[in-house]
Amino acid sequence: MPNHLVQLSVKCRTEGGVLLVDYELMNSGPQPVVAFDGAVGDPAKKYEDLTKNVYVGVHGNEAVRILRIVPKPPAGVSVAHVPVPALSLLEPGSTRSVSFKLPLPLKERSQFTPDFPGATYDSREYGKVVLVIQTALKIETTKLVPFPANPAAYKLEGQAGPGGRVEASCNTPVDVFVRTDNGFLRPE
Repeated sequence: MPNHLVQLSVKCRTEGGVLLVDYELMNSGPQPVVAFDGAVGDPAKKYEDLTKNVYVGVHGNEAVRILRIVPKPPAGVSVAHVPVPALSLLEPGSTRSVSFKLPLPLKERSQFTPDFPGATYDSREYGKVVLVIQTALKIETTKLVPFPANPAAYKLEGQAGPGGRVEASCNTPVDVFVRTDNGFLRPE
């Protein structure tokens, strides 16, 4: 479900064997919003490597998606724990600017079927990168606890309100290792 209170814009480019991503997330609504994009890293670094803080999945033959979300458990699969990523807080009218990098080639990554020694991959080129970020309203029961190393990133205690996802894309050719083994559950 899209979140119409939040706008996302993204720019991508490749340089020196990495994909560089710059994005802006803007809250145009009347209430504070949390975004599931508060990666814990060194806030002084312009392009932090977020390989372990994003999911990567291809979408047909047209795009590769970089997801900053709470992964939804697949239907029919028993899941004991779904990790909630660090959050950022967007006050009404505020904009958050983020830059990160991912090593190339990108590699499909899913919470529910992680990489293992028998995983198989096929190398493919995609001309479009789609960034997807999950957001939710900050409500009365939403308690945010700042991380000591990065006070702009929060751990969620309690519940966030209703929300949705925002996405933006850039036409940037990238090579991707696409998972081909049976049972791989592409991140949604």
